[in-house]
Amino acid sequence: MTALKLISCFTALTMIMMILSPDTALTAATRGMTTWWNIVFPSLLPFFVLTDLLIKGGVVSYVSKLFAPFMRPLFRLPGEAGFVLVMGTVAGFPMGAKLTEQLYSKRAITKQTAEHLVCFTNASNPIFITGAIAVGFLHEPRTGIFLAACHYIGNVFVGLLLRMYYKNNARSMPSLTPVRSEAPIGKLLSDSIKQATETLLLIGGLMIVFSVIQASLPIADVLLIALPFLDEALTHGLVAGIFELTIGAELIGSSSASIQIKLILISFLLGFNGLSVHAQVASILAHTPVRYRMFLLSRLLHGTISAGLMTIALPFLSLSDTPVFNQPELSISTYGLPWVTALTLLIYGILLIRKFSTQRISYVRRH
Repeated sequence: MTALKLISCFTALTMIMMILSPDTALTAATRGMTTWWNIVFPSLLPFFVLTDLLIKGGVVSYVSKLFAPFMRPLFRLPGEAGFVLVMGTVAGFPMGAKLTEQLYSKRAITKQTAEHLVCFTNASNPIFITGAIAVGFLHEPRTGIFLAACHYIGNVFVGLLLRMYYKNNARSMPSLTPVRSEAPIGKLLSDSIKQATETLLLIGGLMIVFSVIQASLPIADVLLIALPFLDEALTHGLVAGIFELTIGAELIGSSSASIQIKLILISFLLGFNGLSVHAQVASILAHTPVRYRMFLLSRLLHGTISAGLMTIALPFLSLSDTPVFNQPELSISTYGLPWVTALTLLIYGILLIRKFSTQRISYVRRH
């Protein structure tokens, strides 16, 4: 069965389940939309806009000189890769893919370099790991540093292992000449906002779709019937996390399993990212020759390495076997963030109207 036929069958099954259980689909869609509107859009927008301005301002070419001394010998990558690695770690996914696509479109890196780079620069946001997961889902703040360490060290291991696969990377890399846009700052800012908004709208749509797919398909129930010895709560959490990381981590954190098992499973999910993030990365890189297969394999490798590192680190964690429920729930204040989303979308709409009006005037004058 070809991939297209498999996707068609998968889509048809999802639609049937949505018709049979519309309330489940609506709840899942609302949950995905709320998360994107309140948290994802306002938190990622500044990073997307500012990094685009930095690239257009020619900053990357200068920053690359700082990273070149260790990026080349360690990963066989140019100094520009260091900028992507740092921003991908600080901002979280899919920032690494977005920056890789921008550098490739400007011919700053080769196809092979872009493929290598995107495989280990899409990490989870440190605030998400130490705050939302460690404090909010696990109620164990002490686990945050261990989760983050295993996650980022695992990512470095992936980059080092891929270094052996992309052996000719160092010899095929072109030198990046500083390129600065001469456009007025107002146009640069408006273009950056439009590009960032379009990317975030795409991310929001994918989050909603995968939230609905995860809730509609009874994959976990089928696994429990086939393998009745599996823990029900952990199975539901793991399957949900394969589709959408945040939902899966929350379900695993609320299960009655030991904290050690939770940490190992969540470490794997953090490395894998979830199919929702995979779809975001694939969409961003759709106009590049970067192979999704390599990204998928690298995420599976990262998840496995992170879970293994967490298993090794567990003896150094002084944690009880029983979950801690008496600690206060994480309260993430999102006051004002929805207004940021609404205001940005309003600005985006005004810019689109202005663009179409200008094009119409130009067309009328030509004819």
